[in-house]
Amino acid sequence: MTDHERASANVDQAVRRPDIATALRHRDDIYIRADPATVWQALTDAAVTPRYFMGLSVESGWEAGAPVRQVRRDGLVWNEGVVVEFDPPRKLVTTFRSMSPQALSDRPTRVTWLLDPMGEITRLVLTHDGFEAETTTFDMVESGWSIVLSSLKTFLETGETLHIPGQPGFDNR
Repeated sequence: MTDHERASANVDQAVRRPDIATALRHRDDIYIRADPATVWQALTDAAVTPRYFMGLSVESGWEAGAPVRQVRRDGLVWNEGVVVEFDPPRKLVTTFRSMSPQALSDRPTRVTWLLDPMGEITRLVLTHDGFEAETTTFDMVESGWSIVLSSLKTFLETGETLHIPGQPGFDNR
């Protein structure tokens, strides 16, 4: 079994346990004035993601089983995972593992992006689940996803990068 298959199996096992799948998850809904194809491109295009995702390039071959990495400008891999499901421009599911030294012992989790067209806007639902406990990763992403999604919305609606004082990756002009 490859590392990617093992990570996917770990996530599958974790999210099938009802106490884990429902109790320990983060979910954010956001409405973006853009069509699903535009939102999808922003989620999957490594040339676009640094504009709203803390300067990180999200890199992948974008097919089931392909690795996915969030990479800083200096080449350091920030997060990694595997594409579980790829259904453009509707649904993207990946595993997620923080490469932060504090979180390396955390098991991989799962991130699901759902895009729902609603006329001139897209409803984006992000669910991060599969946590076995309130791990370091759980704590790190608690506020992180809301900031990333707010930044994505700002970028797609205005073309500008969101600047949040005191938030690494969002506080530079």
